Amino acid sequence: MICLSTQELTKDFGGVHAVRDVSLEVRSGEILGLIGPNGAGKTTYFKLISGFLRPTRGRILYRGREISGLQPNQVVKRGIATTFQIPALFPEMTVLQNVVMAGFLRSGISIWDSLLNTPSIRRKQQEMQRRASDVLEYLGIGDLANHVVSSLPYGHKKILGLGLALVTSPEMILLDEPFSGLSPVETEGMVALVRKLNGERQITILLIEHNLGAVMTLSHRIAVLNLGRLIALGTPQEIRQDKLVVDAYLGESDRAA
Repeated sequence: MICLSTQELTKDFGGVHAVRDVSLEVRSGEILGLIGPNGAGKTTYFKLISGFLRPTRGRILYRGREISGLQPNQVVKRGIATTFQIPALFPEMTVLQNVVMAGFLRSGISIWDSLLNTPSIRRKQQEMQRRASDVLEYLGIGDLANHVVSSLPYGHKKILGLGLALVTSPEMILLDEPFSGLSPVETEGMVALVRKLNGERQITILLIEHNLGAVMTLSHRIAVLNLGRLIALGTPQEIRQDKLVVDAYLGESDRAA
């Protein structure tokens, strides 16, 4: 069953084709890695799906329904959450408060509603607090609930970024470089968490990552972008042996040299 599909998805910035005619299907329950050299269009592709950018042309379908051009909060309410390379956190609030705030996105409670403080709103807020606490425990950082976010090590901030996504009860998560800046031990722990979300909660995951070892370990399939175009799609073994992929990465290395 297809969870998400993009059909000839394109985003132009002036004369620059950041994403060009990308048609790609993500299957329900899989981890699909999205890789490519710097400037390949990976983050732009994520931002189109999550609603932070509008397509120049093409379609985005989620569970068979078009979501092209929806606002980010509307995309979250449909069941797609996004974590970014630098987690979007409130640094002077506690870990628990951050997760509760993220939960508002899908709860139907606006900040203005919360100020009314009616019995119904209070019950919903209590339920949100409970759900946020459960998420932190599930991710193994329940003991940090009352810590101020600015005091956390970078690796814990990355895990908290997962919590901000998970509290919205997503069916699909877009992970933008979850392993960047992590030590080998932290990377190993994050790989285990991503696998846990996919295996235990059956969350479909679309993953951008430059750590090819982690991508190859986690992904059921891998899609490769280069210069905005989809150039390869297959199993990790197939991608390792694909000449277009090898040439794309060698080309990047040559330019750097």
